[in-house]
Amino acid sequence: MKKLLTLLYVTSVLIFYNTLHSEELQIRLNVDWAVFQYDDEQLMLEIYYDFLQNNITFVNEDDKFIGTTLGQLKVFQNDIFINQYAWKNQRILQTESEIMDVGLIVDLVRFNFDPGDYKFRLIIQDIHNQTNVDSLEWSLTLQAPEHEKVYLSDLQLATSISQNPEAKESPFYKNTLVVVPNPSLIFSSDNPALFFYLEMYNMSAALAPNGYKLDYYIADENGATLDSPRPRSVHKQHAVNPSVEFGMLNVGRLDAGAYMLNVDIKDMNDNQTASVNKKFYIYQKGQIFADQTASDSAFQYIPNIFMDMDSAQIQHEYEIANYLMDRELKTIWESLDNIDGKRQFLFQFWRMRDPDPATDINEYRQEYEKRIDYANVNFRSFMRDGWHSDRGRVYILYGTPSDIERHPNESNLYPHEIWRYDQLEGGVVFVFGDLEGRGDYRLIHSDLTGEIKNYDYMDALSRGRF
Repeated sequence: MKKLLTLLYVTSVLIFYNTLHSEELQIRLNVDWAVFQYDDEQLMLEIYYDFLQNNITFVNEDDKFIGTTLGQLKVFQNDIFINQYAWKNQRILQTESEIMDVGLIVDLVRFNFDPGDYKFRLIIQDIHNQTNVDSLEWSLTLQAPEHEKVYLSDLQLATSISQNPEAKESPFYKNTLVVVPNPSLIFSSDNPALFFYLEMYNMSAALAPNGYKLDYYIADENGATLDSPRPRSVHKQHAVNPSVEFGMLNVGRLDAGAYMLNVDIKDMNDNQTASVNKKFYIYQKGQIFADQTASDSAFQYIPNIFMDMDSAQIQHEYEIANYLMDRELKTIWESLDNIDGKRQFLFQFWRMRDPDPATDINEYRQEYEKRIDYANVNFRSFMRDGWHSDRGRVYILYGTPSDIERHPNESNLYPHEIWRYDQLEGGVVFVFGDLEGRGDYRLIHSDLTGEIKNYDYMDALSRGRF
């Protein structure tokens, strides 16, 4: 697999007129790439890159502050220039103070190529200071798609992967997923969740009808498989073509250094069918980082709205977000033993749900906070805050019901409400009852998968039974 190359930096010192800061700027690129099948003949090259926001120039235009970069990809074969592509990336900020906020600008571009040997040169230039530029050059052989056996795309490493079929406008969207790349390939105790994305082709022809196994694990620089993080094995009953796989490992406790993520595809008899691997790096504060080809620029900041929160506030933020977490995310949280790691966890947690990470507003979190505020006003009881009540949880997770039946004063029944959601699983109900007369409506029954079930809920609501 390809390795992270030493970055080539071009810098200059100038006085910038009519701009918002005049110190020396230097775009410092992190770059990675992965190759996927496009069709029966062509391949798709995805290029991922990032750099610090405050390393480009912002100008004031119509009371907004705009930083713009020009990207160029030059393509060569046999040292002969054959093509060039260009694009712009623009960051728009609302206030001047945001310019120096620490944060990454992350981008992805895609191009289709025929099989062959290529040399690529990626150039990113600051539009408002054209001497502020960085570039990277690499050679790559694009292998022709194989049609007679299982073969795999490259592994893409990511800071987050979320399922969001509605986020098709995101540059990171593919196959119903939002895959936010990590071009630096660096992880740490503050950024412990290593996500990966993989596409597999010709699966049904090679492995049907018995299914297959997906094994993934970490190896050290000597090739020895590590016991921690624990290797994973996923059994799939049906093989489809093509197949998309993704997963996550907690690498936050690894010592500083270089490691390899390995993914093996096996049939149900444990015969290896295909494999792929990807090098990545661990940076830990206070430890020597031996591989100097990896940039440490990603660790010069904590791009984190939780940065100034104390431990009590961080714990409260976790409890609120807990409604959205699966068991694996909760396990990662429990493994974090320092507040910086918890701050970064929460930042990554919300970023992976951002429908458009290229903007400064996380619309998903914004809507979630509105629902919490609504729950606190409308579902508060003597016993608990509104967000922490059963009605609050359901409202926060699923939004406004299609219909609500309220029964506050019936002689033979406890006060209760029946919420209907027509959009969930073809139509479901949630039944809440105030069985103690304190205004604390507890969930008694729901048709929704994963929620509490009690189809005799009318008996439970009958006065005199409790």
